[in-house]
Amino acid sequence: MLNKIKVPIWIIITLLIVSVALSSVVAQQAIKHYSFAAWLHGDVSPASKSFTQISNRQLTTQYELLQQFTALVTMSSQISADEYNQWVKYQIANNAELLAASLALYSTKNARLQHIYSVGTASKYQQDSYQSELLAAIRKSQNTTGIISKRLSSDTLLLAKSVKLANEQWFLLSEVDLSLIKLALIQAHPQTKLNFSLQLTDKQQTPIVNWEFGKLHTQKNQISQRVENEFFILDIIAEPRATFAPKWHAPEISKFIASVIVGTLLVCLLLVLLWYQQRKSLQLAQTLEQQNALLGNQLSAAKESIKRNSRFAIINDMAPIAAAEITPAVSQAIKAVSSLEERTINLKNKLTDGKVTKSLVGSYLDNATQLTRASSSQLLIAAEATYTLEQFASDLKQDTLRDINLQLHTAAISGIYKKSNQHKKVKFIESIPGDLDLTAYSGSLTHVICIVLNNSIEHGFAGRPDGIVMIEAFKNKDKQSIQMRIEDNGAGMDEAMLANVFATESIDTHSGLHLAKQLVDDKLLGKMEVNSKLGRFTRVNLTLPIDVNKGLPKEQTKR
Repeated sequence: MLNKIKVPIWIIITLLIVSVALSSVVAQQAIKHYSFAAWLHGDVSPASKSFTQISNRQLTTQYELLQQFTALVTMSSQISADEYNQWVKYQIANNAELLAASLALYSTKNARLQHIYSVGTASKYQQDSYQSELLAAIRKSQNTTGIISKRLSSDTLLLAKSVKLANEQWFLLSEVDLSLIKLALIQAHPQTKLNFSLQLTDKQQTPIVNWEFGKLHTQKNQISQRVENEFFILDIIAEPRATFAPKWHAPEISKFIASVIVGTLLVCLLLVLLWYQQRKSLQLAQTLEQQNALLGNQLSAAKESIKRNSRFAIINDMAPIAAAEITPAVSQAIKAVSSLEERTINLKNKLTDGKVTKSLVGSYLDNATQLTRASSSQLLIAAEATYTLEQFASDLKQDTLRDINLQLHTAAISGIYKKSNQHKKVKFIESIPGDLDLTAYSGSLTHVICIVLNNSIEHGFAGRPDGIVMIEAFKNKDKQSIQMRIEDNGAGMDEAMLANVFATESIDTHSGLHLAKQLVDDKLLGKMEVNSKLGRFTRVNLTLPIDVNKGLPKEQTKR
């Protein structure tokens, strides 16, 4: 069915998103209005106290406690401390809003201050350090008939009252822990995304409390309510956290539920369309993944072909070098054998004519010995060159994992370049310890060294009659890796050329170094770095593991 839709799917999705957004706005407005009503006025079912009532009761209780304590004192002045304590406990137990009580009673008769009773934190006013606070509260309370209030700190409010009877003068105080009241208000705050502030002032318009529960932003969306009683004036201001203003009011919860249902249906339809689109996307992704896999296989095959052709190129380069050494050696051996054959025929003729002398036989034997040695020496040179070429060809072709003596292996490779007529003016300086052994893929190692040497000779010394190639190697301090350096004093490269060496898309003449780095990374499990300066040098640093099966130590791989 979805396949038959003629309208572009993006238009349908856009319309659905707009519809759901509008439904969400309407639902949010309904939630906001309902939350305000429930929170401020308590018109919810089942019935419960509104937040305004809760706030008013929490604060009024503290004033009423001091007022009731005053009534108790004026009824009888002969009450003991135990009786006062019992009364305080009763007030806390029977008043849900009263979590703690701190009261104190003083006699101020004849302008003398005498402590009568105290409980809770109000007991501290007996100390000398609080005398100034106490006397200031007494003076202030004597100038008014009601309860005075004073904010001592962010969490402490002092309430006080003076009472004058016929024969007695009393001063009563209550210390209120505002943090307990604030905690109760936070617990009473419903989870309706509302910010509100609570401001409390006494009858003399003196600010007592100014609490903010969330930050109020603008008066446009605020709802306020004021409560005034005999003790204080309480203002509560509420604001939704949403940034938009209400467009309409729907306190009926049924409208809210209907909006949610409509919005849910629209979301479901949107999800179906998105599922269909996702299915198409998944099919496309699978097709692309298959194509990428095919391209990856083709790329891998191409890389292997490049490596194989590079190995054959090295063998083709070495073959003429070896042939140049084998051919003269075999030619010299043939000449020696021919000379020996000629001398043997001459001696045979002398024997036939009876003209053989002792000195002639001795001379023949000496010449035969010399010619035999010369022939053997030349044949040995040819055999060594042939074996070396066969060994390199076998290593490059099979790339077997074996133990390698780096000094002998490098010397065999550089030896071929030294004997080549083309490179006879290039001087090789080698410094490799004889006990430097490693386990690696011999063909890959040979391939890398040959690529670097070819790069130095063919590119570094291009157009130059001579040059120096220095090869050195040593074991690193970790005893698990080898550092090898091949450096020439050839043409070098500038920064742009050096950056292009390892670029994936590079087709530069130094792209052989790119292949060498791949071999070092993939087969030898080491690291390769190239440093160069135009007109001065090119240096290739190889960091190789002693055992390719173990790889480089962690401290080497982090560098």
